Amino acid sequence: MFDSWFASAENMMFIKHEQERDFICPIKTNRKVAVSLAAKLAGHFQRVDTLDEEENATQEIYTEGVSFPLLSRQTSLHKRSWKYRHSLSRHKRYHT
Repeated sequence: MFDSWFASAENMMFIKHEQERDFICPIKTNRKVAVSLAAKLAGHFQRVDTLDEEENATQEIYTEGVSFPLLSRQTSLHKRSWKYRHSLSRHKRYHT
């Protein structure tokens, strides 16, 4: 688990492939993601804060520079009105 400050593609790839670990981290709302592998390959990205996602629902997303899908889950922390979107790496290994 780490802060969004460290949620770069390079860090995610290092943790998943070099350290062979899964991770949980919030990602910034302006991060561009694709909602499917086909959308990623076609270059169709959108800001993560524009995803139509119910709270606590899990959605697979793809980001530039990361060779594996992330699971996105929007949650409220401490019953406040602001939201965090967490990315959870998948247990399955993906290779480029």
